[in-house]
Amino acid sequence: MLDQIHLLAAVTVLGVLEQAYFLLQVIYARRVFGISPPKISGPPEFERIFRAQVNSSEYFPIFLALLWQAGLFFHQGLAAALGLLYLYARYCYFMGYRASSSKSTLCAKCSIPGSSIMPDAETAMLQNKENFRKTGHIKGN
Repeated sequence: MLDQIHLLAAVTVLGVLEQAYFLLQVIYARRVFGISPPKISGPPEFERIFRAQVNSSEYFPIFLALLWQAGLFFHQGLAAALGLLYLYARYCYFMGYRASSSKSTLCAKCSIPGSSIMPDAETAMLQNKENFRKTGHIKGN
């Protein structure tokens, strides 16, 4: 039985370690920017790191459920390989979002199903967000 799940278990452990790394990044950012819990607002740099961590942790239970179901009911090797690909895409997403929320979209398209068919909507949303920051109004199209 163990030989049927060892790859899935390894990917699960790597996923947990990745989540721990993201959490440590938030703790470090809290110290750097002087933001004590439970506050979640602060400089944009902190908010990007915090939001990237929360976004990643929201999808983690879904990832685990799909990883184990695919591995147990279909093919362990393929599920583990796709799981590693997902973890890498999440890491790219986190690092991109940390740098700038607009830079994370390239890697986010790899890790969020269906997002590659909506680049125009995503671009319009980012433009409206930037316009709202500058003027306080959303520009109508």
